[in-house]
Amino acid sequence: MNNINITKTQIKNLLDFVSMNDSKPVPYCFKFVILIEKNIRLWEVDGRENTEELKVCIKSDWASAISRDGLYDYYIARDDFNSQKQLNEKVNELIELINFSVDKL
Repeated sequence: MNNINITKTQIKNLLDFVSMNDSKPVPYCFKFVILIEKNIRLWEVDGRENTEELKVCIKSDWASAISRDGLYDYYIARDDFNSQKQLNEKVNELIELINFSVDKL
């Protein structure tokens, strides 16, 4: 599996986890993450899924998600602190996995 497919899978895992565990709509800070997912799909349909141009787009959008949109500031709120802590540790773990795979592109 190439690095773009790994990144795509990890982004899907993050978005699925958030949508399953946060009752609110996916927050604004995920707009660049969603954009990365859409761009990968569009490039796959066009048969250009492993190009340098796509890698540059992914890296740029990921940098924006981290720095401008405050992805690291996002958290899932719960009344039970332990539950909240576990959910948010998982979110941070998923973000770090994406961060690592984007660095490898």
